[in-house]
Amino acid sequence: ELSRYSADELMLSYKKNGFSRWEETMAKGEMIHGRVDEMTEAEQSILLPYNIHSIAAAPILVDQAWWGLIGLETCNPEHSISQTEIEVLKAAAITIGAAIQRTQAEVTARDSGARTQALTKAAASLNVELDLKSVIAEVCYEAANGLNAQAACVYLYAEESKTLHYLGGVNFPQEIIQLLQPISLSDLNLFLQKYGIPLVLRDPAVIEQFIGMPAMPGFAPQNIVTWPIIQ
Repeated sequence: ELSRYSADELMLSYKKNGFSRWEETMAKGEMIHGRVDEMTEAEQSILLPYNIHSIAAAPILVDQAWWGLIGLETCNPEHSISQTEIEVLKAAAITIGAAIQRTQAEVTARDSGARTQALTKAAASLNVELDLKSVIAEVCYEAANGLNAQAACVYLYAEESKTLHYLGGVNFPQEIIQLLQPISLSDLNLFLQKYGIPLVLRDPAVIEQFIGMPAMPGFAPQNIVTWPIIQ
Protein backbone atom coordinates (compact mmCIF):
# COMPACT_ATOMS: atom_id res chain seq x y z
CA GLU A 1 0.00 0.00 0.00
CA LEU A 2 1.28 3.46 -0.87
CA SER A 3 0.73 6.67 1.06
CA ARG A 4 -1.97 9.13 -0.05
CA TYR A 5 -1.04 12.77 -0.60
CA SER A 6 -1.26 15.40 -3.29
CA ALA A 7 1.69 16.84 -5.19
CA ASP A 8 0.92 20.30 -3.76
CA GLU A 9 1.28 19.01 -0.19
CA LEU A 10 4.88 18.03 -0.83
CA MET A 11 5.92 21.20 -2.65
CA LEU A 12 8.02 22.29 0.29
CA SER A 13 11.26 24.12 0.96
CA TYR A 14 13.85 21.48 1.84
CA LYS A 15 15.85 23.61 4.28
CA LYS A 16 12.81 25.30 5.82
CA ASN A 17 11.18 21.96 6.61
CA GLY A 18 14.27 20.16 7.90
CA PHE A 19 15.08 18.29 4.70
CA SER A 20 18.46 19.93 4.05
CA ARG A 21 20.06 16.45 4.17
CA TRP A 22 17.88 15.41 1.25
CA GLU A 23 18.77 18.51 -0.74
CA GLU A 24 22.51 18.03 -0.21
CA THR A 25 22.40 14.30 -0.95
CA MET A 26 20.23 14.59 -4.06
CA ALA A 27 22.35 17.43 -5.44
CA LYS A 28 25.31 15.01 -5.35
CA GLY A 29 23.32 12.44 -7.36
CA GLU A 30 22.90 10.08 -4.40
CA MET A 31 19.78 8.30 -3.13
CA ILE A 32 17.92 8.58 0.17
CA HIS A 33 16.41 5.35 1.48
CA GLY A 34 15.58 3.65 4.75
CA ARG A 35 13.05 3.41 7.54
CA VAL A 36 11.43 6.69 8.54
CA ASP A 37 11.77 5.94 12.28
CA GLU A 38 15.56 5.96 11.78
CA MET A 39 15.56 9.38 10.10
CA THR A 40 15.82 12.81 11.72
CA GLU A 41 12.98 14.16 13.85
CA ALA A 42 12.28 16.86 11.26
CA GLU A 43 11.97 14.26 8.48
CA GLN A 44 9.75 12.05 10.64
CA SER A 45 7.45 14.99 11.43
CA ILE A 46 6.74 15.42 7.71
CA LEU A 47 6.57 11.77 6.62
CA LEU A 48 4.87 9.92 9.50
CA PRO A 49 1.59 11.92 9.32
CA TYR A 50 1.17 10.45 5.82
CA ASN A 51 1.64 6.94 7.27
CA ILE A 52 4.99 6.56 5.48
CA HIS A 53 7.16 4.05 7.35
CA SER A 54 9.79 3.21 4.74
CA ILE A 55 10.92 5.37 1.83
CA ALA A 56 13.37 5.44 -1.06
CA ALA A 57 14.01 8.47 -3.27
CA ALA A 58 16.33 8.76 -6.27
CA PRO A 59 17.45 12.05 -7.82
CA ILE A 60 16.60 12.75 -11.45
CA LEU A 61 19.59 14.43 -13.07
CA VAL A 62 19.30 16.38 -16.30
CA ASP A 63 22.57 17.45 -17.87
CA GLN A 64 24.28 16.55 -14.55
CA ALA A 65 22.07 18.98 -12.60
CA TRP A 66 19.47 17.90 -10.02
CA TRP A 67 16.09 18.26 -11.73
CA GLY A 68 13.74 16.40 -9.39
CA LEU A 69 13.22 13.02 -7.74
CA ILE A 70 11.21 9.81 -7.96
CA GLY A 71 10.29 7.86 -4.85
CA LEU A 72 8.66 4.77 -3.38
CA GLU A 73 7.01 4.65 0.05
CA THR A 74 5.37 1.92 2.11
CA CYS A 75 2.64 2.29 4.72
CA ASN A 76 3.25 -1.10 6.35
CA PRO A 77 5.54 -0.58 9.38
CA GLU A 78 6.75 -4.19 9.06
CA HIS A 79 7.88 -3.82 5.44
CA SER A 80 11.10 -2.18 4.31
CA ILE A 81 11.82 -1.30 0.69
CA SER A 82 13.98 -4.04 -0.82
CA GLN A 83 17.33 -3.68 -2.57
CA THR A 84 15.65 -4.77 -5.81
CA GLU A 85 13.16 -1.91 -5.52
CA ILE A 86 15.99 0.51 -4.77
CA GLU A 87 17.92 -0.60 -7.88
CA VAL A 88 14.82 -0.31 -10.08
CA LEU A 89 14.13 3.16 -8.67
CA LYS A 90 17.70 4.21 -9.44
CA ALA A 91 17.34 2.92 -13.01
CA ALA A 92 14.01 4.76 -13.29
CA ALA A 93 15.59 8.07 -12.27
CA ILE A 94 18.45 7.71 -14.75
CA THR A 95 16.15 6.75 -17.61
CA ILE A 96 13.67 9.55 -16.91
CA GLY A 97 16.51 12.07 -16.64
CA ALA A 98 17.81 10.94 -20.03
CA ALA A 99 14.32 11.24 -21.53
CA ILE A 100 13.87 14.75 -20.15
CA GLN A 101 17.31 15.79 -21.40
CA ARG A 102 16.41 14.51 -24.86
CA THR A 103 13.13 16.40 -24.69
CA GLN A 104 14.97 19.60 -23.79
CA ALA A 105 17.34 19.16 -26.71
CA GLU A 106 14.45 18.62 -29.12
CA VAL A 107 12.64 21.79 -28.09
CA THR A 108 15.65 24.11 -27.84
CA ALA A 109 14.77 25.75 -31.16
CA ARG A 110 11.12 26.21 -30.22
CA ASP A 111 9.54 28.98 -28.20
CA SER A 112 9.46 28.90 -24.40
CA GLY A 113 5.79 27.92 -24.35
CA ALA A 114 6.48 24.72 -26.29
CA ARG A 115 9.45 23.94 -24.04
CA THR A 116 7.37 24.31 -20.89
CA GLN A 117 4.62 22.12 -22.33
CA ALA A 118 7.07 19.36 -23.27
CA LEU A 119 8.73 19.30 -19.84
CA THR A 120 5.38 19.40 -18.05
CA LYS A 121 4.25 16.38 -20.07
CA ALA A 122 7.42 14.49 -19.16
CA ALA A 123 6.98 15.29 -15.46
CA ALA A 124 3.25 14.52 -15.42
CA SER A 125 3.94 10.84 -15.96
CA LEU A 126 5.65 10.76 -12.54
CA ASN A 127 2.71 12.26 -10.64
CA VAL A 128 0.98 8.92 -10.06
CA GLU A 129 1.08 6.24 -7.39
CA LEU A 130 3.00 3.21 -8.65
CA ASP A 131 3.91 -0.27 -7.51
CA LEU A 132 7.21 -1.85 -8.54
CA LYS A 133 5.85 -3.39 -11.77
CA SER A 134 4.29 -0.06 -12.73
CA VAL A 135 7.59 1.76 -12.08
CA ILE A 136 9.42 -0.66 -14.38
CA ALA A 137 6.75 -0.31 -17.07
CA GLU A 138 6.82 3.50 -16.77
CA VAL A 139 10.62 3.59 -16.99
CA CYS A 140 10.63 1.38 -20.07
CA TYR A 141 7.84 3.37 -21.69
CA GLU A 142 9.69 6.66 -21.16
CA ALA A 143 12.95 5.13 -22.41
CA ALA A 144 11.34 3.73 -25.56
CA ASN A 145 9.48 6.99 -26.16
CA GLY A 146 12.50 9.22 -25.58
CA LEU A 147 14.77 7.15 -27.82
CA ASN A 148 12.14 6.44 -30.51
CA ALA A 149 12.58 2.75 -29.75
CA GLN A 150 10.04 0.00 -30.31
CA ALA A 151 10.81 -1.85 -27.06
CA ALA A 152 12.64 -1.37 -23.75
CA CYS A 153 13.34 -3.53 -20.71
CA VAL A 154 15.10 -3.63 -17.32
CA TYR A 155 17.44 -6.41 -16.19
CA LEU A 156 18.69 -6.90 -12.61
CA TYR A 157 22.12 -8.31 -11.78
CA ALA A 158 22.33 -11.38 -9.51
CA GLU A 159 25.64 -11.43 -7.64
CA GLU A 160 25.63 -15.16 -6.83
CA SER A 161 25.18 -16.37 -10.42
CA LYS A 162 26.93 -13.41 -12.09
CA THR A 163 23.98 -13.11 -14.45
CA LEU A 164 21.31 -10.51 -15.32
CA HIS A 165 17.62 -11.42 -15.19
CA TYR A 166 14.61 -9.78 -16.84
CA LEU A 167 12.50 -7.64 -14.46
CA GLY A 168 10.04 -6.06 -16.84
CA GLY A 169 9.59 -4.03 -19.98
CA VAL A 170 7.32 -2.94 -22.81
CA ASN A 171 6.68 -4.55 -26.20
CA PHE A 172 8.70 -7.70 -25.49
CA PRO A 173 6.86 -10.96 -26.40
CA GLN A 174 7.00 -13.59 -23.65
CA GLU A 175 8.75 -16.12 -25.89
CA ILE A 176 11.50 -13.58 -26.61
CA ILE A 177 11.93 -12.83 -22.90
CA GLN A 178 12.51 -16.51 -22.18
CA LEU A 179 15.12 -16.75 -24.94
CA LEU A 180 17.01 -13.63 -23.82
CA GLN A 181 17.70 -14.58 -20.22
CA PRO A 182 19.72 -14.98 -18.19
CA ILE A 183 22.48 -12.74 -19.57
CA SER A 184 26.03 -13.58 -18.51
CA LEU A 185 27.89 -10.65 -16.92
CA SER A 186 31.16 -11.78 -18.49
CA ASP A 187 29.57 -11.78 -21.96
CA LEU A 188 28.11 -8.31 -21.38
CA ASN A 189 31.48 -6.99 -20.17
CA LEU A 190 33.15 -8.14 -23.40
CA PHE A 191 30.79 -5.96 -25.41
CA LEU A 192 31.12 -3.00 -23.01
CA GLN A 193 34.92 -3.16 -23.21
CA LYS A 194 34.84 -3.31 -27.00
CA TYR A 195 32.07 -0.81 -27.78
CA GLY A 196 31.98 1.45 -24.71
CA ILE A 197 29.29 2.83 -22.36
CA PRO A 198 26.49 3.39 -23.20
CA LEU A 199 26.57 0.30 -25.39
CA VAL A 200 25.20 1.22 -28.84
CA LEU A 201 24.98 -1.52 -31.47
CA ARG A 202 23.85 -0.97 -35.07
CA ASP A 203 25.61 -3.69 -37.06
CA PRO A 204 23.14 -6.61 -37.66
CA ALA A 205 25.91 -9.19 -37.26
CA VAL A 206 27.05 -7.70 -33.95
CA ILE A 207 23.44 -7.45 -32.72
CA GLU A 208 22.89 -11.12 -33.56
CA GLN A 209 26.04 -12.00 -31.64
CA PHE A 210 24.94 -9.84 -28.67
CA ILE A 211 21.45 -11.34 -28.29
CA GLY A 212 22.75 -14.83 -29.01
CA MET A 213 20.28 -15.71 -31.74
CA PRO A 214 19.32 -14.67 -35.27
CA ALA A 215 16.49 -12.25 -36.02
CA MET A 216 13.05 -13.81 -36.21
CA PRO A 217 9.53 -12.67 -37.17
CA GLY A 218 8.39 -10.13 -34.61
CA PHE A 219 11.89 -9.61 -33.24
CA ALA A 220 14.50 -8.19 -35.60
CA PRO A 221 16.23 -5.31 -33.76
CA GLN A 222 18.05 -2.78 -35.94
CA ASN A 223 19.63 -0.88 -33.04
CA ILE A 224 20.35 -1.78 -29.40
CA VAL A 225 21.22 0.73 -26.67
CA THR A 226 22.23 -0.49 -23.18
CA TRP A 227 22.96 1.55 -20.03
CA PRO A 228 24.61 -0.34 -17.16
CA ILE A 229 23.44 1.08 -13.80
CA ILE A 230 26.42 0.86 -11.45
CA GLN A 231 26.03 1.36 -7.71
